[in-house]
Amino acid sequence: YAYLVYISDIAEKKFSVISIGNSISGRDEQQLAIIDPVKISQAADLAVKYFRDKNFRDRAVEQNLKIARTHYSMESLQKHLHEYTKYWQSEDR
Repeated sequence: YAYLVYISDIAEKKFSVISIGNSISGRDEQQLAIIDPVKISQAADLAVKYFRDKNFRDRAVEQNLKIARTHYSMESLQKHLHEYTKYWQSEDR
């Protein structure tokens, strides 16, 4: 289930993930979420593919590392901080 931080900060980056989506069909008598069985089956099939297909898994890992380096590395943080400090030091603000 996609939580709010994932939706707002992570999903747009297009990481390779196994997901059951961000909606529920309802709640059962114990107030547990009911998820569409098709979504569960698709997520399970993808999980099996990750386990069985090394090339698929390796491509996904490389894609995720590339995205992480681009958006969440120290270099990326330094760039953001540099832009932020330039803004606060400028006379345009």
